Amino acid sequence: NQVVAADRERQGVAIGGTWNIAPGLALFLEYLWGEVKENGVNLLTGAPGVQNNKVDINVVSLGISFVW
Repeated sequence: NQVVAADRERQGVAIGGTWNIAPGLALFLEYLWGEVKENGVNLLTGAPGVQNNKVDINVVSLGISFVW
């Protein structure tokens, strides 16, 4: 039996914000979420199959910027 690839779905969300603590000093926070899924395809190897047909990503970024 061969599994047929179909119905690829991609979606994602990115949210971020910056807080100006003082002149020249800022704190930022960002969040990124993404998902890709496709029936009948192993997304890690690219071969036909039903395992690993969904890949998720979650990224959180926190930082400070200086300007002088």
